[in-house]
Amino acid sequence: MRAVEISDASPRVHRRLRVASLVLSVLGLQLLLVTAVGDSASGDPSWGYPVQVVGVCLLWLGNVVAVIGRWRSSFAVIGLHLAFALFLLANPVISTLADIPFASAVESRGAPVALWLLALSLVGIRVGVEVIAHWRQATPVTDRRRPGLRSTRARRVLLAATLLTLAVSLASATEAYLFVRSHSYAEYYTSYSSALPAVVDVLGATSYGMVACYLAQFPRDRSYLLVLGLQLLTTLPQLAMGLRTPFMGAVVLVVAYSLLRWRLQGGVRLRVPLAVVVALLVALPAGMAGLGALSYSRFGESSTTGLDPVTDFVYSQSVSYSVVSRGVELYDRLPDHADKHYSLGPVTDYVLFGKPAQVLLGAEPLGGNTVRHATVGHEFSHAFSYYLYGQAYLDGRGSGSSYVVETYVDGGWPLVLSASLLLGALAMFLGVGYTRSWLRAAVLLVILPDVFLVARGSATGFLVPALLPHFWLAVLFTGVVRGVAARDRGRRRPAGSRHAPEREDGPDRPHGADPSGPRPARSLQPSARMASPPSGG
Repeated sequence: MRAVEISDASPRVHRRLRVASLVLSVLGLQLLLVTAVGDSASGDPSWGYPVQVVGVCLLWLGNVVAVIGRWRSSFAVIGLHLAFALFLLANPVISTLADIPFASAVESRGAPVALWLLALSLVGIRVGVEVIAHWRQATPVTDRRRPGLRSTRARRVLLAATLLTLAVSLASATEAYLFVRSHSYAEYYTSYSSALPAVVDVLGATSYGMVACYLAQFPRDRSYLLVLGLQLLTTLPQLAMGLRTPFMGAVVLVVAYSLLRWRLQGGVRLRVPLAVVVALLVALPAGMAGLGALSYSRFGESSTTGLDPVTDFVYSQSVSYSVVSRGVELYDRLPDHADKHYSLGPVTDYVLFGKPAQVLLGAEPLGGNTVRHATVGHEFSHAFSYYLYGQAYLDGRGSGSSYVVETYVDGGWPLVLSASLLLGALAMFLGVGYTRSWLRAAVLLVILPDVFLVARGSATGFLVPALLPHFWLAVLFTGVVRGVAARDRGRRRPAGSRHAPEREDGPDRPHGADPSGPRPARSLQPSARMASPPSGG
């Protein structure tokens, strides 16, 4: 079968790509500096806006070219930049090429500042990626074993528990979809309440944690495909309701985990059947057009840009850029903005108003799109949406957010740079940080989709899934199953056995292989003592 092969670049090509990335980045920075000088001389901030767009695009391209030669270990970094382009860069690029005017004078004033913030963020991400890459080269790897679970019975128990929670999650999502079919989208946000028993709600909420914990075992068989497929299936009712983020997160997890598993198994050259490539090229534009139409149908609207459906979808997804350009101008009008740290908003609200605080301290929940959430809470997306849309926000409309505007509001340019540096380091670590610890792997997997979507979300929102009690309930269950399996294995070992404890197989070794790695091959030549004739013979 004909296939498209993808592999890392040779050392020589990789060095040339690094040089090209440096040239692109320097050229992008020069264009930005030229626009800064021109703006100061002319007094018109929009004088060099198209040149600014080109400069930021060159910086983005330089970042991608720098890591694409080693894409097997940098796939998370590449994914982060693709999301950056979709959610933040597409808007200024398309609006410049299609000559789409700014929606308001506020957005026009904030757009040049927003582009500078994007440029600064790209520089920070590049530095963070380089730091982790240098650390990996300078630090010897002493243990290349990956998380694994040898006990077949324990794997089956974890798989059964994961499938059970996914089935319950699918039932809950289907119930919500059926409610939306007979009610409006606004009624779903304001009055929907599940009629399923509380235990069902708990099991459904635990499903994503169980998925992460099971995948963190890196099972040798293909059961992971069943788990990933069901995880994707549970998001389809939400997608039909118009909620695209869960579906996009599931797609990110499927692609990222499949690439990660392939790399940990020693994959060097990725072979993608040509039929799959053709199917993706056909299905991707159709899916984008369908998602765009679904987005408008949620509120009974239609596109006014005059763009084709695919380009219009990309343009509409880049609304986060509008949030940044308007946010830098309007953030001082938000209630109590000086006393809040929006970049820590989701974590702060979870600590103060989440389930643990409700149970232990009697805290009142913030709810969904409510006045209390917008005024008392600490999330920029809710406060800004309520300021922009008023009653429409209470009916379910939202502007979203971005780590760029949140860090700028909280700490200005220095915080944008430092937060982007940490984001780049985390993205690089997501591709290489899976060690023997299954718990670390589970934490990385549970936050992975939200890290990819951070360009359209809160700066620290990706941490919340790892703080939820439902995730730690899944961790506790997994730890108990693993502990019981280890105890049973110890009991089966003969008393007084001097053999080393069994090591668990990971995805980078076939079952039964020596976990300490390949042994040096024995020489086929006879030893010197056997080769030489006996003395005095």
